[in-house]
Amino acid sequence: MADLEISNTFNDVCVLHLSDLHIIFKSGRKYDSSLELLIRDIKEQLERVDELILVVSGDIIDKGQYCQKNKEAALSFFDDLMKALGGKIKDLIMVPGNHDKIRDSVNDLITLKSQDDEDFLKEKEWGYQLNAFSDFIELYNMLLRKYFPKNDAIENTFGVHHVVLG
Repeated sequence: MADLEISNTFNDVCVLHLSDLHIIFKSGRKYDSSLELLIRDIKEQLERVDELILVVSGDIIDKGQYCQKNKEAALSFFDDLMKALGGKIKDLIMVPGNHDKIRDSVNDLITLKSQDDEDFLKEKEWGYQLNAFSDFIELYNMLLRKYFPKNDAIENTFGVHHVVLG
């Protein structure tokens, strides 16, 4: 992989953006070996960076399968990433993707009905969306409590918040 050109002037802010991790438990290991390689590459590429904000957008766990083993695999991935980057990560912003949505017959039915009838969810859509992504929100809050306890827990948002550095 090519070296990144990183400047250390003007108190630059570095954003590490990860997307489509699709973490699942792998028998005999914590998570897929490609993610271990990703962490190693990130550590090398960000060697000269002092501070960064981690943005994770979408599809953290594959196919909405937030079973205990997959949640533990995701936590292990983030533990390993945090260890690799030391204290460089100053904040975490996560937003869900379609693979972070609970996949069950009720959610499938509501999705189909709302596609056919625009008025079906008008007043209750946000509550439905929060419920459909409740496992994602739980994982996000677990990471916030562990690594960024100064941040408020996420309750009625997908993770939008203001980041203050310095």
